[in-house]
Amino acid sequence: MFGLKPFRYLAKPIRVLIGINATVFGLVILGALIGLDSQALVLSVGALIPIEFTQAWRFLTYNFV
Repeated sequence: MFGLKPFRYLAKPIRVLIGINATVFGLVILGALIGLDSQALVLSVGALIPIEFTQAWRFLTYNFV
């Protein structure tokens, strides 16, 4: 796939984004379980969206380049 070749250069930044998102998600869940904020659980569900987005781009970079 000639058109998707530039995406291979995004692989490393995407791995960093996945790590950051997973860390933030884990900290928010931990805070919700401890009881720091009841709204934290709702925010943690919102944190799943960027994780899913970066996973989709990671899939594209490894399978179509």
